[in-house]
Amino acid sequence: MAEKTSTAWKKILIIAYVALSLGGFAAILIIPASREVFKVLSTSHPYLMGFVKFAVLATAGGQMFFSLSLAMGAMITYGSYLSKEENLVKNSGIIVVADTRVAT
Repeated sequence: MAEKTSTAWKKILIIAYVALSLGGFAAILIIPASREVFKVLSTSHPYLMGFVKFAVLATAGGQMFFSLSLAMGAMITYGSYLSKEENLVKNSGIIVVADTRVAT
């Protein structure tokens, strides 16, 4: 039973991740202000001296996938040591707050 639930959640979360990623890309196309920002970041702006180019965007994408893979490994490891009595909602909140504090 727990394995079916886990598989169902994986499918839901993968779909949500893809939807959020596509939503971010769509925002660049739809929102006028984000198009301007993307244009500045992807062209040789005199103040940026061409710093933000495809290589920088590719590196940012690589960093995103690295962070996600690290997070997945941490969650799998953390989950393997949890007992059935743990409050996952409370623990998830603690992890989100701690991760946000460390990232800022």
